[in-house]
Amino acid sequence: LYKGELVPVGEDQLPHLEITRDIAKRFNQVYAPVFPEPEPLLTEFARLPGLDGKRMSKSLGNTILISDPPDEIKKKMKKAFTDPQKIYKGDPGRPDICLVFTYHKKFNPDEVQEIRKGCESGQLGCVECKSKCAEKIIEFLKPIHEKRAHFESNLKEVKQILLSGEERAREVARKTMQDVHEAMKLG
Repeated sequence: LYKGELVPVGEDQLPHLEITRDIAKRFNQVYAPVFPEPEPLLTEFARLPGLDGKRMSKSLGNTILISDPPDEIKKKMKKAFTDPQKIYKGDPGRPDICLVFTYHKKFNPDEVQEIRKGCESGQLGCVECKSKCAEKIIEFLKPIHEKRAHFESNLKEVKQILLSGEERAREVARKTMQDVHEAMKLG
């Protein structure tokens, strides 16, 4: 309806996008070229594992939510899964199987090599590693938290943004339906 060309999706949503592409392609072949065939927009971290190493899911309770305050993020990161063979600081670790290292790659890319070295040598303990990661996640989410706080205290602005978006969406939808009717010779 809105003729999206790039659609930000997670890996698990790719089949839905493929169905959309098939429908657009078929409509365009049968009637007229009205719809673009949307492409997925994936990042390197399209799917981040949950804190227990399983699929991230609110129902499994293994998530860090965008809305989690800093103390909650720290608390959750303390419970995050690490290399089961690295029990004590000083034990050599295997960062490639450590969930916390995966989070560092996403939220702390500048220190990844240093963290890898410290983990593998045993100089970096899991508690310190988790704490460092939690701080980087908190830093990453800070602008989102600030923006959320702004909008929570400015509900009139939120309503105006929604109304403006609705008006723009209606106009695009109206034009698309006009194109569809013309292509199908309905009007």
